[in-house]
Amino acid sequence: MPPIDLTLVLDCAYDDLMTDKDLHSLALQINRSYSVQRVAKCAAAGGLVLTSYGDRLDAQMQRVCPHADRWQRFRREQASYTTLFPREKLVYLSADAEDVLETLEPDTVYVIGALVDRNHHKNLTHQRATELGIRTAQLPIRSFVATSHRRVLTVNHVVEILTHWCGHRDWQQAFLNAIPQRKLTAPQPASTAVGEETTEEQQHDNDDEGSSI
Repeated sequence: MPPIDLTLVLDCAYDDLMTDKDLHSLALQINRSYSVQRVAKCAAAGGLVLTSYGDRLDAQMQRVCPHADRWQRFRREQASYTTLFPREKLVYLSADAEDVLETLEPDTVYVIGALVDRNHHKNLTHQRATELGIRTAQLPIRSFVATSHRRVLTVNHVVEILTHWCGHRDWQQAFLNAIPQRKLTAPQPASTAVGEETTEEQQHDNDDEGSSI
């Protein structure tokens, strides 16, 4: 399938809420996210954009992926996503949103909160997006699969889910392809659909090194 005309944004406006260890974990997740986009047969046409990009995250990025300035369809912006893209095209992904995604829309910018907070700041990304008047939505994960953990996905898992959907237009396969088997249980009926938190990191995943670029 041809690339769908959408952009994936990682909202990095949470540096002050994270430790250096958290930021290192986030840098690993960004590295893996780019790897997914780079090798995908059908990735988001608009690529991967980091917004509100600050010095503390940059220091960790230099450690994890010092050649990121050579990456294709990837850019880092100090400005907020709200100033870089028209607000009517923005959709902020959050487990706390009422709306559930049924499909990914062309010419749309999907925002993922780049926050590794280990449950210290629940509902924060949704609250900030709502205050800014940004549309929010949750992934339809429980319409298609059930997880054995609480509703937490790393940033790179979400990027992989969205990227896989772009290539196959199949939510179930996207979830099964991206979510580690240890986190899955038996499927549940579609009527139980809820969203998936996109901004926190599972403690079990802390030692993942990511792909070398």
